[in-house]
Amino acid sequence: MDISLLPEEVFIEIALYLDLDDLLACCSVSAGWRDAINQNKIWFRQCLRRSALKFNKFELIDTPNRVQPGFHFPAPTCDTLSDLCPWRKRFMQEAHLSRNWRYGRYISRRIMRLQEPSLIECDENLVLVPNVEMRDFTVFSIEGEPREIDRVPYSLSHVSSDFFKLCQNT
Repeated sequence: MDISLLPEEVFIEIALYLDLDDLLACCSVSAGWRDAINQNKIWFRQCLRRSALKFNKFELIDTPNRVQPGFHFPAPTCDTLSDLCPWRKRFMQEAHLSRNWRYGRYISRRIMRLQEPSLIECDENLVLVPNVEMRDFTVFSIEGEPREIDRVPYSLSHVSSDFFKLCQNT
């Protein structure tokens, strides 16, 4: 079928209902089909379906690989193929991370020893651990090697995402 007969908007709307296996099958039909499927809107939807993507924001994951096999974008094998759209690249990164996690390929680090079960709050790059004995929270940066960056007294009545914004500004 010549997909150029369909308006692009209609084709994209149809593709939004396809599952991953069907999308990948469409990509392997021809270069034209691959380009038609290579749309941010389509791959953004796949990212939302398969991952805990926060805030619908796009950022390629730039944390260095610490486990093997590391992730690398595939090198183009043909000069006539267009580059992958940003959301498809993000989807590939998320799928790689998920596969590593599923097969136990990750590094586990103990941030601190807890005396009793505690509620640990997390944000993208910060972990907040309550310390009952000291009556404070310990704030750890988990960007790169985990490290303590601050201690905050228990004077806060509620811990919220706004707290993390305050910590990042210090």
